[in-house]
Parts: sequence; structure tokens; C-alpha cells
Amino acid sequence: MARDFRRGDKRLPPLSLFSQSSLTDIVLLLLIFFLLTSSFVTNFGIRVEVPKAESSARTAEQFISVAVTKE
Repeated sequence: MARDFRRGDKRLPPLSLFSQSSLTDIVLLLLIFFLLTSSFVTNFGIRVEVPKAESSARTAEQFISVAVTKE
């Protein structure tokens, strides 16, 4: 035999309510965090100083292929 522990027809209010403001705060904090950390990402690459031309005469265009190996 099951007992009915409800108090009459009255329903108890929920113990906690979902708050949209706390969710908004968390989203804004995450957005600020990702914006700040993305500015610290470094661009990987090699800086190369290109030599200056001695004359302004145009030369024929040449294609050069460069291969980089471990050796």
C-alpha cells in the first residue's frame, strides 16, 4: 500500500528557480576570456629580409621551388 505524502491539493514550490542572469554572466565571462586569450596567440613563421633591387629594370619572372628537409 502506497502512501500519499502530498499535503492536500497544494503543490510545493520548486526549491530553486533557473536564473537567466547567471547564465548570461557565465556566457559574458567566457566571451571575455576567449577574446583576451586569442590576442596572445603568436603567429608562427620566419622573418625574411628581402634584398633591395639595385636597378629598376624588370627582369623575366622565374619560378623557384624550395624544399626544406630534416637533413
